[in-house]
Amino acid sequence: MRYKILAILLCLTLLPSPARAAVEKDEKTINLEHGKAHYQKEEYEEARYYLLKVLKEDQTEQQALIMLLNIEERSGNYSTAIVHVNTLLGMNPYEVSLWKKKIGLYREMNNDVEADRLLERLYNIYPENEEIQKLYNNRLEEKYQKLAKTDDTNSQIEALKSLIVNAYAYGTSKEDLMELYISLANKLEQMGRMSDALDVISIALARDPGNMSLIRKKVGILTGLGRHTEAYSFIKTERRRNAVNPVLKGIQDDIEAEIMQQAKLNDPYIMSGIRWEETRSEEALDFLIANSINRGYLDDAQTYLAEARKLRGDTPELLYKSFVVENRLGNKARAMYYLRKYNSIQPDNQEVADLIVAQSLATASDMIGDERYREAAVLLDSIIRMNPDEELMASARAKLASCNAILKEKDTKAKLVQWEADVQTLYKQDRPEEVVAIADSALAISPNMEVVILYKGLALEKLKRFDEAYECLVNYNPSPIEVLDHRRHLNSLIYKRYRNTINVEYQQWRPGFEDNITANASVDYSHRFKNDGVLTTGVKYTARDNDGKNFKSGIGFQLSAGYAFKFTKRFSGEISGAWSNRFFPTLTARGGLGWEFRNGWSMNIKGAYRLTDISRFLDDGSMETSRSNMLNGGIGVNKDLNTVNLGLGADAFLIHRRLYFNANAKIQYFPVEYNRSCLYASFGGGNAPETEFLDNSIPSGFSHINTSASAGTLFTISSNMAVNLSGTWYSIYLTQETNRTYFYVNASIQISF
Repeated sequence: MRYKILAILLCLTLLPSPARAAVEKDEKTINLEHGKAHYQKEEYEEARYYLLKVLKEDQTEQQALIMLLNIEERSGNYSTAIVHVNTLLGMNPYEVSLWKKKIGLYREMNNDVEADRLLERLYNIYPENEEIQKLYNNRLEEKYQKLAKTDDTNSQIEALKSLIVNAYAYGTSKEDLMELYISLANKLEQMGRMSDALDVISIALARDPGNMSLIRKKVGILTGLGRHTEAYSFIKTERRRNAVNPVLKGIQDDIEAEIMQQAKLNDPYIMSGIRWEETRSEEALDFLIANSINRGYLDDAQTYLAEARKLRGDTPELLYKSFVVENRLGNKARAMYYLRKYNSIQPDNQEVADLIVAQSLATASDMIGDERYREAAVLLDSIIRMNPDEELMASARAKLASCNAILKEKDTKAKLVQWEADVQTLYKQDRPEEVVAIADSALAISPNMEVVILYKGLALEKLKRFDEAYECLVNYNPSPIEVLDHRRHLNSLIYKRYRNTINVEYQQWRPGFEDNITANASVDYSHRFKNDGVLTTGVKYTARDNDGKNFKSGIGFQLSAGYAFKFTKRFSGEISGAWSNRFFPTLTARGGLGWEFRNGWSMNIKGAYRLTDISRFLDDGSMETSRSNMLNGGIGVNKDLNTVNLGLGADAFLIHRRLYFNANAKIQYFPVEYNRSCLYASFGGGNAPETEFLDNSIPSGFSHINTSASAGTLFTISSNMAVNLSGTWYSIYLTQETNRTYFYVNASIQISF
């Protein structure tokens, strides 16, 4: 009766259940679905919990990242939202909407400085994007309007310059653009920067020749500076373009009147200007050059020096004066052009060479201020090769050392970020050796990189270097939601570090048609060496009564030994042998090879020889037994799906030159991550029994159909102890009218140390 109850319980374990159905979906998908459901109900705490679990398994899951971003933004956790935006940008660096989202989050945090910096960066990356142009231009206008209400004229000037620069890309109308130029010139005049105001109007006139507002403004600035001759020359040029314009004629008349007034005062500068205009006297030109520089009429000086260079060529004297003028105007690049040209003519002039170095050092300092460290380093290196005086050399070397230190730090940070991404990618590609190599390099520089520590430990575990994996992962600091899983993981590694295992097993079976129990018991000991080789020895025992048909009474035992070894990281083998006095196969010799592939696939092939008693059922229900040589070969394939392990196997038997076969399938389900506890079931069939039944000397038949179905569980009591319970229903097909059914029960305890 008790065996019938046991059979019913075993069948119930094979029935479908909600928990077993849930396995058909992977954990990531389930967590994502839960997260979506709570997110749609605006249950953000619950949604956050499940979505973070998704990211733990796959940090690139964009649906989860986007939902978490929205949750943190709606919850006011803007800093956390920015972290999720940065992760998405790492995967989609050119997604404009993500950049806009990040800028908006900084605005919500009242961090306009960072928001403006990102907006400017975005504008520089997408200068042709109309939406970004508009956004950037609106921000510039907004900043200028705020500044216009203050007394900070310098900031107003810089804001206007930015608006003008952006106006060309944004497509501002010419009329509005000219108003910006005039506003900028007015602000510069307020600051007393008349020459700068004049430059601004000159640039505007080049964009819109003949604009009367600009013409009046330029004339007003020139006459305000007392540069009536230049104003007169300018207006004459404009009249040649538009001779009939009465306004231009009136302006010219006014300037002539002022020049005459100045002439009455006998100003030699004005008189020389008129003389130059009328006679092209080089003497007057020299006077104008010298006095325009001395008086600070730098725009005049530019004009007169250009005329002198046309007449006399690029003489050292004119080049140096041009350098002085351009340098005072702030045109650094133009100033260096004249200075270098001077140096090419007179390379032995040490004063000029040192001046070039000093100017270059100033340029390098500006580059460093703008964080253009690589450009600055190249320039400083060229300065050092020029071998200037000791003071300049020391300054250049100090700046170069600072640039190199900053560049090294930036390169190191970039390298660490790249390595962090690489270990995750390589681990998912099942390349653990490369993960460990990169992780070692990263941790040598920055020992506290949590992600790198985690993936190094996981990779070492894949390589079955369990001691190293444990020592690595014990230093990992999990997030609050990972603490329990991490503790389980460490416990599983503690088990894998054990090198000795004792397995005590009890097996019994009985036929379905009568109450006749037969049993085996066995004890096995195994030791794993440091090279991952495993030596196993064992003894199996049985005592049987004479049933008058199938068995004779007596005691039987079997002694066995085996060794499993590794050729490479993924290629392994095993050999074993056994001897028995009775009941079990008299002699057994086995050998096998195994391969581990990427993505959880593995395969094994095996071969065996047995000198054993082969039984067949007679018509009266008894068995006829004869000793035979049996050759056996088999192949198996397994697929590891994390929580589920699937296996397929097939065996072939050669007995008396006749071939038999058996095939089986097995499934294991691990309900708790990082825990050996599992539920399993298997199914098999063929015209030969499974090798397990042969080795345990359970009644079995050849030539007729043998089928089996089993289910069981492995339960972990502690890190070093587990129990295994299973039951098998076994059917032997005899004839079209009869078959035999056996029930097989197995219980074992495994102790590791």
